[in-house]
Amino acid sequence: MYTRYGDVTPLLRRADNRYVIFGTGEDIDAEFSAGALPPLPPGWTRDYFFYANGFVKDMDYWEASPFTVGPMPFQAMSTYPYPETQHYPEGSASDAYWLNWNTRYESGSREQRWDFNYRPVEEQPIQH
Repeated sequence: MYTRYGDVTPLLRRADNRYVIFGTGEDIDAEFSAGALPPLPPGWTRDYFFYANGFVKDMDYWEASPFTVGPMPFQAMSTYPYPETQHYPEGSASDAYWLNWNTRYESGSREQRWDFNYRPVEEQPIQH
């Protein structure tokens, strides 16, 4: 399940096990006001530092299961993929997160093929 479209600010306020889950070609637009910051001296410029706490799962050849979201990572996991003795946290807060935020279904049932069928190309005479 992918996160619903729209304002996801509540999921971005702190590092916890509530992630914005989005797929290939999707993004998050972050906006903020610098109006409350003090003015800069002449000739100065201001830089901004963006800190992200999250996980990335690529859809590429080296990924074990590129067309699935799971297994979901969590802050206290020992490694990823984590052993069968560990699991994503359960409980009412976790259930509410999944039911309220992650409402877009993606089946993940794409056929994955990495072989190529190259055919020899016949040489063509050069046209002058």
